[in-house]
Amino acid sequence: MMRFVNALAAACTLCAGAASAAPAAVIPATYVMPTDDPELIPYASFELRHAALQIRGNGVYHLHYDLPLDLTGGDAVRIDLRGTTAADGTVDLQGDFGNGKCLPDGGKVVCTLEYKDLPLDAEAQEAYLDRVYAADESLPARKALAVAFSHEPIGVLTLFPRD
Repeated sequence: MMRFVNALAAACTLCAGAASAAPAAVIPATYVMPTDDPELIPYASFELRHAALQIRGNGVYHLHYDLPLDLTGGDAVRIDLRGTTAADGTVDLQGDFGNGKCLPDGGKVVCTLEYKDLPLDAEAQEAYLDRVYAADESLPARKALAVAFSHEPIGVLTLFPRD
């Protein structure tokens, strides 16, 4: 277990703000809405612009990011999770909108996430997608992905700490 904690701490040290109360730096990240539907897979991965991971001096991890607008209907939904290392060595995170587990994977950190009580509005999702992708043939698949997310709000966040 200590090896895992050290690996995640090393990865997160690259995230900036590690082991301090300083604000965490925004780091490159991708968000994937898991799907087995081959027609949705090309639209299920999103680059995130506002993801940050920080380890506080007291060993508490803090992860925050905005969900992809294609999934939320154009309104930013901020996910803010905090937690510590669990007995199995993963980092267990909890917040108002759900929970997750993170672990290092090579030079990146991978978090599996499950949400609850997200402020999603099906009409707003559809209107946003109609506005953004009106002339795009991907519109039906993007709408189907948003509906799938509404019914099963899960995701995989991969953070790519900088050197």
